[in-house]
Amino acid sequence: MVRPDRHRHQFKVISANVRGLRTNIGDLTHNCVLRYGADAVVVTETWLNGEVEPSFGKIGGYTHWARRDRQDRAGGRVPVCFREGVQAQQLGVDVPPQLEVMFFRVVLANHSALLLCATYRLPRQGPDSLLYLKEAPDVLLVTHRCQHILLVGDLNHHLERDAYENLLTVQGLKDHVTFPTHERGGILDPVISDLEEDTLSCHQLGLVGSSYHHAVLTQVDMGVARDEATTRTGGAEVQAFTSRLLALQEQHVPHREFVASPTDQPWFGYRCRVAAEAKYSAWLRYKQSATRRNKDLHRAACKRMVTTCRWAVGRWEEDLRRQLGGPGVSNKTWWSLVKGRQGLNRQDTVPPLTRPDGTVVTSSKDKAQLLATLFAGKMEVDDPERSPPLLEQQCRETVTKVEVTQGLVERLLQGLDVQKAAGPDNISPHVLKQCARELAVPLTTVFSACLWENTWPLVWKEARDNYLLSDQQFGFRPGRSTSDLLMLLTGGWQDALDGGLDSVVVVLDIAGAFDREWGARWQVTFAPEKTQAMVVSRSPAAEPAVEGGLSFGGLPLELQESVKILGVEVDQGLRFDRHLKHIALKASYRVSSLRRVANLLDRRGRLFLYKAQIRPYLEYAAISWMSCAATHISKLDGIQRRVLRLVEAAGAPAHPEVPIDTLEHRRDVAALVVFHKAQADWRLTTVASNNDWELRDAVRYLLVY
Repeated sequence: MVRPDRHRHQFKVISANVRGLRTNIGDLTHNCVLRYGADAVVVTETWLNGEVEPSFGKIGGYTHWARRDRQDRAGGRVPVCFREGVQAQQLGVDVPPQLEVMFFRVVLANHSALLLCATYRLPRQGPDSLLYLKEAPDVLLVTHRCQHILLVGDLNHHLERDAYENLLTVQGLKDHVTFPTHERGGILDPVISDLEEDTLSCHQLGLVGSSYHHAVLTQVDMGVARDEATTRTGGAEVQAFTSRLLALQEQHVPHREFVASPTDQPWFGYRCRVAAEAKYSAWLRYKQSATRRNKDLHRAACKRMVTTCRWAVGRWEEDLRRQLGGPGVSNKTWWSLVKGRQGLNRQDTVPPLTRPDGTVVTSSKDKAQLLATLFAGKMEVDDPERSPPLLEQQCRETVTKVEVTQGLVERLLQGLDVQKAAGPDNISPHVLKQCARELAVPLTTVFSACLWENTWPLVWKEARDNYLLSDQQFGFRPGRSTSDLLMLLTGGWQDALDGGLDSVVVVLDIAGAFDREWGARWQVTFAPEKTQAMVVSRSPAAEPAVEGGLSFGGLPLELQESVKILGVEVDQGLRFDRHLKHIALKASYRVSSLRRVANLLDRRGRLFLYKAQIRPYLEYAAISWMSCAATHISKLDGIQRRVLRLVEAAGAPAHPEVPIDTLEHRRDVAALVVFHKAQADWRLTTVASNNDWELRDAVRYLLVY
């Protein structure tokens, strides 16, 4: 047992099953609570009832126990206490009388709120407690503006494993206890949360008195490390036109600059910085000369600071509402706004990296340089001087001249997104858009010269579809999708299973950037160590018969229980249970993110983000796996019900709205659409026949089964 390090920016929770608080209160107090400086203490199986005084067992420096006693039966009971000074509020939640659950709202050091749930489930109670915990937290998190949830106690979940797994999957939670909490080796006292692993850690403490359970110390680290602000600089060569435009911008466009601190909140802008500096200056004057006038000036500066910060927070939240509720919320915008709401920045998403020499890279600038070097090396070929292979011309027309017109350039400039940051040349997109007509003439000359001198940048090149792609190519093709290919593949394997045949699936990986006759021709090599193989069969004897008989690039291929193809995890028996559990977890994480920004959105905005950012996870390639067991599909239905509870928490709709279709209905409609596509689209029918299976039969199978 290792004693955890102390840290002043940590919120510490001690949870323990004491099996009698009156017997073990002394050991709990001295060996656990006071020794580790807990901020909150959660105890189960206290065996207390209404005959015990409310002041019993009060620990010095801590509040009285908030208890949930049971009057009619022995055992159980859950009390909670907090260190004095901790901002904790017990929530008045209407909990079913047979359940032992308590909820608290705790304000943490970074001013965010944590929903603390203390619970105890009797060994023979059944899944009622777990089902309640799967449904209740979302509304509480939104109503009381809590960003995260922490659930501790004794759940005896080893007796209700399926209900417990559904709770974790639907709510997007994780049990952070990885050590035994019972003397006999079982894990009965979980610590469940939606916090990341690097933010929350659990430690095993000793047995509490005569109890068979170990106490658990949970530490929530709220300190977020941020990189120092860096200034981007332009390249060595700056054209005369760019220099002139930059000079005019600095001369005629009002602007101001200030250095942001790494610890600034996302809403803390220029006005807040000015108000803070004025407040600090007033404080220095009052400290040097404590006159009545200087005191009044300092009070006035404090009031202006408060007013400015409230204005900044309101403006920032209104901007978040507009972006989240507006049309065209991209995946990148969604995560950027959600992380900004949580006080995270982009560099927090990239963990520390290790250089080839073993040193660790932590700053964003060094991470970017290391990744750029890595991927640049992946793009290199063995013989860069070697000419690429010549392809036969498969089109009648060729592009001999590209004309850049002034009107085209002007339209592109007027379509710029002014919310984007300036590039290395520091030319503001506002200037380019507002002066589109004036700048179109010189920029047309510059672009035409680039074409004439063959110095066109790579990022400006466009690919022209000359039907050079194989008919087996489904990605990035109009009228096709990766879902169609997955349906054809799984349909063929399913037909083989129904016919009593086995299928061997080999998934290749291209080395380097894209991981031999074809590879040698294009100077691309495959990576045998990354190649996967799997046997699709219902017979236990199929895999041993193939084991050791497959090799690639001189290396034997080990058979896997499942392989991932185009984002879908395919298992040996085509049950897709692993895939559905994975996408349910991914979707539940997004629901948790939606919950954290729900107070900024109305009913329509919450529903819009669900349809745009969460439901696509639940429906990707659904035709491939929609025939799996209803037990696994029910997890996805639980995700949608969770979102609908968030929508209902926003209040009744102002106008009648169309009810949300069930996921099952949408899957059936999608199957009918693909069936129609198979009837009308000759390309899909041709591909199906070329691969010795019929697309129509595959869709009919999915619709029937």
